[in-house]
Amino acid sequence: MSSENFKTYLNSDHLDLIEGILNRAGFEEISPEYSSYAAFLVGRFERGTTSRAELAYSLQRHHGAIQTELSRRLPTRFHRYAVQGLPDAA
Repeated sequence: MSSENFKTYLNSDHLDLIEGILNRAGFEEISPEYSSYAAFLVGRFERGTTSRAELAYSLQRHHGAIQTELSRRLPTRFHRYAVQGLPDAA
């Protein structure tokens, strides 16, 4: 029985891809989160996610951007009622 290794190894093009995804997401190399998000993307890449779109989407999900976008689309005039309850009918 042979053991198969499906790990994907990184080269300079792959690192450029990851750097481009982080830059497009608005992270600068001097930011404290940059290295942790870069490590997250490297891990995803090594596990087989090699598409730019899939890596960017997984970064958004990991970072929480999708939840933020959803909360921005909520109508603000109803947010008050979610906290306070509906007004009494007169």
